[in-house]
Amino acid sequence: MGLFSKKTAAEKKEREAIKETKQEAREDRKDARTEARDDRKDARKDARGERKDEREEKHDAMTDIRKGDLSGKDKRDEKREVRNDKRDAIDQINKEKRNTIDDANDVKRGSVDAITLGEIADIAKISNGAGVGFNSMLANELFQFAEMTEDKSFGKSRTVGQVLDNTETDLTLRGSPIRGPIGIKRRNWKSDTEAYVAHTDAGDIVVGFRGSETDFFDKEGAFKDWVLTDFRAHRMPYPPDPGSWPNQRWVHTGIWEAYELVHNELVDEVSHQASLVSKLGTIYVTGFSLGGALALLAAIDLGDAVKKTPVELVTFAAPRVGDESLNKLLAERVQRSLLIAYGGDPVVHLPPIGPNWPVTFKQPFSVDVAGLHIGLGNPLPAVGQQYRTADRLVYIDRNGVARNGFPPGQIALNFLDHNYDRYKAALAGGSPASATTSSASALTA
Repeated sequence: MGLFSKKTAAEKKEREAIKETKQEAREDRKDARTEARDDRKDARKDARGERKDEREEKHDAMTDIRKGDLSGKDKRDEKREVRNDKRDAIDQINKEKRNTIDDANDVKRGSVDAITLGEIADIAKISNGAGVGFNSMLANELFQFAEMTEDKSFGKSRTVGQVLDNTETDLTLRGSPIRGPIGIKRRNWKSDTEAYVAHTDAGDIVVGFRGSETDFFDKEGAFKDWVLTDFRAHRMPYPPDPGSWPNQRWVHTGIWEAYELVHNELVDEVSHQASLVSKLGTIYVTGFSLGGALALLAAIDLGDAVKKTPVELVTFAAPRVGDESLNKLLAERVQRSLLIAYGGDPVVHLPPIGPNWPVTFKQPFSVDVAGLHIGLGNPLPAVGQQYRTADRLVYIDRNGVARNGFPPGQIALNFLDHNYDRYKAALAGGSPASATTSSASALTA
């Protein structure tokens, strides 16, 4: 198809449907904002009226006191009491006004978020990710498992002898129920790492890593995850298999040290779970954000530890873990690997080029021209060495269109897209048809 070829009737119909969906979402968001604005306006108007009534009531009370029989101290005390009562009443009116406005703002935010998620899901269903050929059904199941790793009640550490049978979450993998998830948690002053290992009735093993905690005021591991793990982005030689020059392998220091905490116990637990099934199938490793980066390192280790068992890696919104040589090692040890990115999520482009990092890493804004990868701001573009964190990268844009790899020019600076709900909505567009592959366990077609 030429550069200026006409769109087919189906493409025009899809484009119009997407346009209509976006317009409806814009109108719904506008209505939600208008409703909240009206509620705030009414709250302020009501408060003004109530304050006016209080002042008039105070004025009348003061007039009665002046005309009354009281004098001296009694008269002053009576006036003071009226003033205090008025002040307390007005304070209460202002407090109720602020609460009403806060409630209106909360409702507006919730409504706008729900409308946006519905828009993402509706557009994804229209577009259906046609032509990309990845197993969307399996991707959705693994995403659900990755999301569940954030739930503290999902698994219990074997070190305290507690095993939670998965009877409430109703998770499946390739349609088979997931059983007996075991939580592994290790921490030190720099890292706080959690992983879960489970098996299915069909004989598969699934490993999921928790991503970065987000609430600095409520989650004790949030500071460690962000400041002492994610932001410690200087490189170090990949310890288990560093390679030799010029193919030395490099890894993100903070992420490696976080993974190393659970490495031994994780491999042991995978072996234990494998002993619980009659016939071992495939080991799937997954995670969201930081969890996806940790999952990549785990997949490399498991691919080496269980050489006769296929290992497949699928991550969501994952940052970069190492250099091109480390990625080659991943390709050697793991049967398939896939990174799924959505919209303007910048995390999949991080860490950017900086001190101690190879120039092959993509910037949040980059251009690929005639085989040259140019990260804007980088004076030394890499030739033919575009860095990837998996064998395949599926990018889902805001129109729900899934494609292999990022667009040639990609601006990714919207941290709101680094969000479980938005990824879930975008993945909802995958049709069962796209899950059909030559192998029931294959992640990619």
